[in-house]
Amino acid sequence: MNWSDWQMSTYAFTWIMENVPDDKIILEFGSGETTKYLSKKYNMYSVEEDNRFVGLYDSNYIYAPIVNDWYDLESLKKGMPEKYDVIILDGPAHGKREGFLDNIGLFSLDKIIVVDDIDREGDRAVWDKLVKMTKDQYDKKSVSVHNAGIIY
Repeated sequence: MNWSDWQMSTYAFTWIMENVPDDKIILEFGSGETTKYLSKKYNMYSVEEDNRFVGLYDSNYIYAPIVNDWYDLESLKKGMPEKYDVIILDGPAHGKREGFLDNIGLFSLDKIIVVDDIDREGDRAVWDKLVKMTKDQYDKKSVSVHNAGIIY
């Protein structure tokens, strides 16, 4: 597999593959090449703002264009699975990931949460806030894996 800067770090990908059992449900924000490989082992729900990428891989795609710097909430609510085991926050590509925090009530935080690109200032701030929120509410561990953070 040829890894690019646009994909989740190899370390985070490997962590998921080694620590998340087969057939679990993953809700990912931002789909891409990594989706192709994760979908071979997991039941994927991919939130995607760019219609050109919807349907590229074996995932349940949720097309949610960007509205006010984050995914369209009505599209999200219609397409999200009722249950999921992992959240991957790797999007939107053209918006603010802080939108996840602004709409945190939509999500179950007692899950594994992966935040990609925590080497970038804005994404690191989202990661730091999520670590604090989840540790306050749940008995969680967190680990930084290369440029991604994982709360489990």
